Amino acid sequence: MLTPGGRFHVRWDENGSATALGQLAFFAEFLEVSGLFSRRVEGCPLPYTSPNSPAVVD
Repeated sequence: MLTPGGRFHVRWDENGSATALGQLAFFAEFLEVSGLFSRRVEGCPLPYTSPNSPAVVD
């Protein structure tokens, strides 16, 4: 699955218990495929001026 953070490999464990972040990879894929993440990054209202600041996408 392709996400803004890179490629993730999801493996189902039928005997495992559910976790709070279990669906996060699928939501990240939705944001990437729909273009919502890139539109949010383009319209980010936060100006970064420090030379040590991360990129907006980070």
